[in-house]
Amino acid sequence: MPFLLSERDVREHPDWPQWFPYKLAEPHQRQAMVNHGQTLRRLAERGGLGHRELYHILRDERFRHTGHPGAVSDEVAALYLQELIEGYEPSIEGHQP
Repeated sequence: MPFLLSERDVREHPDWPQWFPYKLAEPHQRQAMVNHGQTLRRLAERGGLGHRELYHILRDERFRHTGHPGAVSDEVAALYLQELIEGYEPSIEGHQP
Protein backbone atom coordinates (compact mmCIF):
# COMPACT_ATOMS: atom_id res chain seq x y z
CA MET A 1 0.00 0.00 0.00
CA PRO A 2 1.57 3.30 -1.01
CA PHE A 3 1.97 6.31 1.22
CA LEU A 4 1.37 9.89 0.28
CA LEU A 5 4.66 11.64 0.97
CA SER A 6 5.50 15.20 0.23
CA GLU A 7 8.61 15.84 -1.84
CA ARG A 8 10.12 17.47 1.26
CA ASP A 9 9.47 14.32 3.35
CA VAL A 10 11.08 12.10 0.73
CA ARG A 11 14.10 14.40 0.56
CA GLU A 12 14.44 14.91 4.32
CA HIS A 13 13.42 11.41 5.48
CA PRO A 14 14.55 8.84 2.91
CA ASP A 15 14.54 6.20 5.66
CA TRP A 16 10.80 6.54 6.34
CA PRO A 17 8.61 3.76 4.93
CA GLN A 18 7.17 4.49 1.51
CA TRP A 19 4.98 1.35 1.34
CA PHE A 20 3.10 -0.90 3.77
CA PRO A 21 2.01 -4.56 3.42
CA TYR A 22 -1.70 -4.67 2.64
CA LYS A 23 -2.07 -7.91 4.63
CA LEU A 24 -1.15 -6.05 7.83
CA ALA A 25 -3.67 -3.29 7.21
CA GLU A 26 -6.51 -5.50 5.94
CA PRO A 27 -7.84 -6.48 9.42
CA HIS A 28 -8.42 -2.77 10.09
CA GLN A 29 -10.70 -2.22 7.08
CA ARG A 30 -13.57 -1.04 9.29
CA GLN A 31 -11.45 1.74 10.79
CA ALA A 32 -10.43 2.91 7.32
CA MET A 33 -14.14 3.26 6.50
CA VAL A 34 -14.78 5.14 9.76
CA ASN A 35 -11.85 7.50 9.25
CA HIS A 36 -12.01 8.03 5.49
CA GLY A 37 -15.30 6.62 4.19
CA GLN A 38 -13.37 4.41 1.73
CA THR A 39 -11.90 0.93 1.68
CA LEU A 40 -8.17 0.42 2.02
CA ARG A 41 -8.03 -0.71 -1.61
CA ARG A 42 -9.75 2.46 -2.79
CA LEU A 43 -7.45 4.61 -0.67
CA ALA A 44 -4.45 2.82 -2.19
CA GLU A 45 -5.85 3.36 -5.70
CA ARG A 46 -6.18 7.07 -4.94
CA GLY A 47 -2.53 7.36 -3.89
CA GLY A 48 -2.34 5.86 -0.43
CA LEU A 49 -2.30 7.18 3.10
CA GLY A 50 -0.07 9.40 5.13
CA HIS A 51 1.94 7.83 7.95
CA ARG A 52 -0.27 9.35 10.65
CA GLU A 53 -3.46 8.30 8.88
CA LEU A 54 -2.32 4.69 8.65
CA TYR A 55 -1.00 4.78 12.24
CA HIS A 56 -4.48 5.55 13.56
CA ILE A 57 -6.18 3.00 11.29
CA LEU A 58 -3.85 0.24 12.48
CA ARG A 59 -4.57 1.17 16.10
CA ASP A 60 -8.33 1.22 15.38
CA GLU A 61 -8.51 4.88 16.36
CA ARG A 62 -10.11 7.91 14.79
CA PHE A 63 -7.63 10.13 12.97
CA ARG A 64 -6.39 13.01 15.12
CA HIS A 65 -5.07 16.16 13.51
CA THR A 66 -1.90 17.81 14.78
CA GLY A 67 -2.56 19.69 18.00
CA HIS A 68 -5.48 17.50 19.10
CA PRO A 69 -5.17 15.21 22.14
CA GLY A 70 -3.87 11.81 21.07
CA ALA A 71 -2.31 13.11 17.85
CA VAL A 72 1.11 11.75 16.96
CA SER A 73 3.92 13.31 14.99
CA ASP A 74 4.87 12.10 11.53
CA GLU A 75 8.14 10.84 13.05
CA VAL A 76 6.41 8.72 15.70
CA ALA A 77 3.99 7.29 13.13
CA ALA A 78 6.81 6.48 10.68
CA LEU A 79 8.81 4.68 13.39
CA TYR A 80 5.74 2.69 14.46
CA LEU A 81 5.04 1.61 10.87
CA GLN A 82 8.70 0.74 10.29
CA GLU A 83 8.65 -1.57 13.32
CA LEU A 84 5.56 -3.34 11.98
CA ILE A 85 7.14 -3.73 8.54
CA GLU A 86 10.38 -5.11 9.98
CA GLY A 87 8.45 -7.72 11.96
CA TYR A 88 6.32 -8.75 8.99
CA GLU A 89 7.02 -12.10 7.37
CA PRO A 90 4.82 -12.70 4.36
CA SER A 91 3.44 -16.21 4.20
CA ILE A 92 4.34 -18.40 1.27
CA GLU A 93 1.25 -19.82 -0.44
CA GLY A 94 0.17 -22.88 1.50
CA HIS A 95 2.67 -22.21 4.29
CA GLN A 96 2.22 -20.07 7.38
CA PRO A 97 5.47 -19.04 9.09
